[in-house]
Amino acid sequence: YVWTRDGEEWKPMLVILRITAAATSVRWSPDEQKFAVGSGSKSVPVCSYEEANNFWVSKMIKEHASTVCAVAWHPTAPIVATASTDYHCRVFSAFLKNLDSKDTTTPWGAPAKFGTLLYTFEAYGWVLDV
Repeated sequence: YVWTRDGEEWKPMLVILRITAAATSVRWSPDEQKFAVGSGSKSVPVCSYEEANNFWVSKMIKEHASTVCAVAWHPTAPIVATASTDYHCRVFSAFLKNLDSKDTTTPWGAPAKFGTLLYTFEAYGWVLDV
């Protein structure tokens, strides 16, 4: 759930994560319009609010061979980095057409399609944080 405060009351909003194993890390994007979730299901749901249905939906990044231990956002671009127990740190585009401006630029130029692998770093063991 994503909880919001309405006066003195906290109200939950449903999040459709679509993962089959535990969530291991959650981070809000700097503009607080979406969040990414690391998981034991070898995927990273990037969630955004769908006002018409009053719940949070996810688009999946599925480029991992093992548990995603941590996620982190670029401070100004729609880019998410992941740390995984498959010995890799990866950088992906998290550009969502319905949320992110087409004028946005990234360190790789114009925003790439959602889920595009922009860079990967190989380690000699589990990558636990990013």
